Amino acid sequence: MRKRWVVKIKGGPDLEVKGNILDHEYTIGEGRDKVAEVSKKWFRLRDTGGFLALLLFIFGSLVIGMVLGGRDPTVRNVMGLGTATRNVSAAIVVAAQNFSGTNTLTLILVAAILLLLILLPTAKRMGARSQAAALA
Repeated sequence: MRKRWVVKIKGGPDLEVKGNILDHEYTIGEGRDKVAEVSKKWFRLRDTGGFLALLLFIFGSLVIGMVLGGRDPTVRNVMGLGTATRNVSAAIVVAAQNFSGTNTLTLILVAAILLLLILLPTAKRMGARSQAAALA
């Protein structure tokens, strides 16, 4: 199969397609300018250690907050959850303005999902324990 095609657009500039279309690895250009790039490459968190770092950060923050929360279980729970919670909106703004063209935004979105998946069940369990202790 050919590695180069020219797409003729009526009333517009011709576009040049280079690469392997069947493997989804190709670029689309107009003259010397690249208009688009198609690739099946995915960002792999497991290859960067980012996923493990996120888990350690979330659990570490939770534990540090609970340790610093004192003896009262209610305060300890609130401190732990509050310390582990991150401001995802601010992180997205900072990443978009300062780290464009990197995988930082993807990592922040994965972190936001992990925060929900870890902290919501943890908060539910803490709440159930607090209610059981209050009834006893």
